[in-house]
Amino acid sequence: VTKGDQNYTRPKDGEAFYHLGVALRAQHRYVEAYDAFYKAAWSQGWKASSYYKLAELCCLKNEYSPALDFVDCSLSMNALSLRAKNLKAALMRKTGRMDEAAAIVAEIVLADPLNFWALNERYLQTKEWEGADKAAERLSDLENTLRDEVQNYLELAADYGNCGMWDEAIDVLSRIECLESKFPMVYYYLGYYLGKGGDEDKAITYYKKASQMPSDYCFPFRWESRDVLEQALKENPGDPIAFYYLGNLLFDHQPEEAIKRWEKSVALDSGFALAHRNLGLAYARIKNDVSLAIKSL
Repeated sequence: VTKGDQNYTRPKDGEAFYHLGVALRAQHRYVEAYDAFYKAAWSQGWKASSYYKLAELCCLKNEYSPALDFVDCSLSMNALSLRAKNLKAALMRKTGRMDEAAAIVAEIVLADPLNFWALNERYLQTKEWEGADKAAERLSDLENTLRDEVQNYLELAADYGNCGMWDEAIDVLSRIECLESKFPMVYYYLGYYLGKGGDEDKAITYYKKASQMPSDYCFPFRWESRDVLEQALKENPGDPIAFYYLGNLLFDHQPEEAIKRWEKSVALDSGFALAHRNLGLAYARIKNDVSLAIKSL
């Protein structure tokens, strides 16, 4: 970025500023991220993506009017973006523009009948404006589309969470909880969103519940999961499972950080075989320390 705008008001291409904004947002440096995304939006090829990210940042502050303006700017550059249309529908619902919200959702569902976010918005609209019976029908349609697949619920909740719509994210995950899901990330995410919504006591309850769920076949992969797991460890630092999951998430791109998390996991639970196995592989492949790897295995 520094080299790109060294002799000019702005660089020729906004890609570097966009990725800088993504990195800053991931570090919760929202003011700096806002500036970076705005600069990225000077570049024609990055306007749609950058304006959408600016809308998300406004949503995090409950500033729905400017968020709508940014979504409209994003759609002016990419009118086919269903993600931007979904966010616009959610914002219109939250600001009471019922007819417009319903029209946008109908348009999205016509283009993509399997769009989870749009179907959930249709359910929320119906629940608020048309009564329980019709809402139950819409919810049934949504649940049939989600297929009781936990990753579908987590993806939908993450869409809302990225926009600071904590209540909607909690509502989505509460439905899969009612199906008695044993998948731990459901409860880590619920704890995270409850904490963001101000219910700290309930958040800690869910973090502890997540730590007691079976770890079989649980492989966190969303970038949002890092914040979730790190917050869980702030609230419940004695959770070896969260350290294990965080190590799994980090290993591909930050193997040294992953090793640190797995080491903390086995320090808390010396009998946790999966974390020992991962450490053995990491010691051999990353640190080239075969003797330490054998000891871990």
